[in-house]
Amino acid sequence: MIIRQKIIARKYAQAFLNLYFDALTQLHIDAVIDLHKFLLENKGILCYLSLPGLTEQAWTDFLTRLYARFELPVQLGRLIQVLLERRSIALLPLVLNSLLQDFWQRRHVLHFNITSSHVLEAEEQASVIKFLAEKTGAAEVKAKFSIDESLICGINMQSNSYKFEHSVAQELKKIKESLLQRVQL
Repeated sequence: MIIRQKIIARKYAQAFLNLYFDALTQLHIDAVIDLHKFLLENKGILCYLSLPGLTEQAWTDFLTRLYARFELPVQLGRLIQVLLERRSIALLPLVLNSLLQDFWQRRHVLHFNITSSHVLEAEEQASVIKFLAEKTGAAEVKAKFSIDESLICGINMQSNSYKFEHSVAQELKKIKESLLQRVQL
């Protein structure tokens, strides 16, 4: 059931982007991100809107408040209206997630979680981002940096599609594998 919902949500997102991709700005995308986070934290709102017998006035009030709070792009209104009319508003978080992923893919933007054994200075962070852009061919790399002291003098860089790792532990593992292959010969 969840896979089917994700497929339907992706189709809504792709249709939306096919129509409005060129009109979306970074401010619009930031508003969509904020709305997505809000809906994930407040799932009861969508349950309320899915109640049978809910009037069109209640939907209109909801949309008005949503636009005022998040400064959403006008284009998103038609998508939300379609979901409300088809009683599929529960799909909205999945649609927004798919919309964001497809938007970034079309713009060739990759998001990486970067974990290092120690705090990286600004120059080191810039170097890592440059490395990732060169290796992946991304137009832009957005990175979230964190620290994991269990890494032994290393760094782990991971996105939905890529994973790069460099650490002392990894190098020791390669040496061990190399030695084992030699012994087996």
